[in-house]
Amino acid sequence: MEVTIDAYTYDQLKDYCQRMNEPMSVIATKAIKKYIDASD
Repeated sequence: MEVTIDAYTYDQLKDYCQRMNEPMSVIATKAIKKYIDASD
């Protein structure tokens, strides 16, 4: 699966990951799973 995000969203995600002290891939994967589950 390929997900494309804009620069603003990337910056927001990056800041959030730094605050949570989690890798961006972990946070992004959780968000994608939540989005897919919500669309079911």
